[in-house]
Amino acid sequence: METILEVKKRVTSTLFDIPGVVGVGIQKGQIAVYVKKITAVTLATIPMSIEGYGITVIESGEFFAIQARTDKWRPAPGGVSIGHHLIWSGTLGTAVIDNISGKRVILSNNHILANSDSIQHPKANKGDEIWQPGRLDGGSSADTIAHLERWVPFDEGGTNTVDCAIGMPINDADLDDNILEIGVVNEMAEAIEGETGRKSGRTTGLTSGEILDVNLTLNIDYGEGPVTLTDCIFIAGPFADGGDSGSLLVNSDGRAIGLVFANSESEDKTVVGGIACKISNVINNLDISIGVPPEEPEEPGVQVTINYTITAKNIKNPHDIIVGASIFTSDLTWVADLPWWIIIDPTDNMEYTIPISHSLGLVKGDYILRARAWKDYDLIGATEIGSQTTPDGKIIIVYTEGHLYNILDQMDGTFIISPPEIVSADINNMSFSFG
Repeated sequence: METILEVKKRVTSTLFDIPGVVGVGIQKGQIAVYVKKITAVTLATIPMSIEGYGITVIESGEFFAIQARTDKWRPAPGGVSIGHHLIWSGTLGTAVIDNISGKRVILSNNHILANSDSIQHPKANKGDEIWQPGRLDGGSSADTIAHLERWVPFDEGGTNTVDCAIGMPINDADLDDNILEIGVVNEMAEAIEGETGRKSGRTTGLTSGEILDVNLTLNIDYGEGPVTLTDCIFIAGPFADGGDSGSLLVNSDGRAIGLVFANSESEDKTVVGGIACKISNVINNLDISIGVPPEEPEEPGVQVTINYTITAKNIKNPHDIIVGASIFTSDLTWVADLPWWIIIDPTDNMEYTIPISHSLGLVKGDYILRARAWKDYDLIGATEIGSQTTPDGKIIIVYTEGHLYNILDQMDGTFIISPPEIVSADINNMSFSFG
């Protein structure tokens, strides 16, 4: 019998063909199958054992190489480098929902995504390229992740409450809902004086500090003269530095409370604190929602009985008759292997008709049952699950697992599962000749 390591090496590529599988290993004497998320589909398609070794299914999420925040990320999470193509670099705050289009968009600052655009000094246009990473970190037009969608221009002669903008990703799949070292943020709250705020930024990573003020008014120069911002948050300590602008500010409960846009420095350039506009002002001005859209409900699974009949005719065949079947989706994605059976030393010119029934869990969809006739087999790892005697006295033995070699022929039958109405599928006329 093969060792578990030998079996694991041999079946790894087959297991990777199963949708959702991201890794294969060995844990506590079992083959470990790592999946992005455990669903009814993954549990129905991953076998319970392989060649006598049990299988354990582990929800691991996706695996990612460790990257610097200034690298190119696809999908790109919050906390990494980003910027309008004419600025240096800032921080991708997080993914939010655009209430107008219903799509996921990138949230950051006006001065990061919209080039510090103001009413008096227009510097940006809808559709401008947004690079990830930003220009300072080696970004170029080839790294365009989004186009500028909407922003709040500064009013250099008036009072402002926000420094914010959103970008529409070119491909939705290029945007990750997670923020590095914080996770997914689905709720918002008002900032409270004395509580701790956290942010995940391009330059200084994950930092935290005490919120000292939630009613700050300040003047800040974006390059064309002072701009007044009010109703802002001041966070103590070396909280943020250049390049951290755009970071989402969250409280200790992981709720969004602000959007970082500046810091304060002493005369010797020591960072004294960070400054953020309130998230309530951001979402109201941009017409966005914090959080990710709800997941589509998983298709309900159902226990299905597959009934199929295989006819095998022996024409002076010197070998045993071997027949097996597998289930595939309509696009030929493997779903499951069904039991296989052999007739030991079949009678010449004898036709054997074998009705077979097998139950398994499936979800709504179109399926293919592919029956195959094989020339050779071995029983390494196989489990006998039944047997019967044919009218001519031959023995039919039914197995799971094992190895089948050298396909002689194959035939396909199709069926549709629409739970809960259809809980069985009948497929006939699967005929093979051996000889």
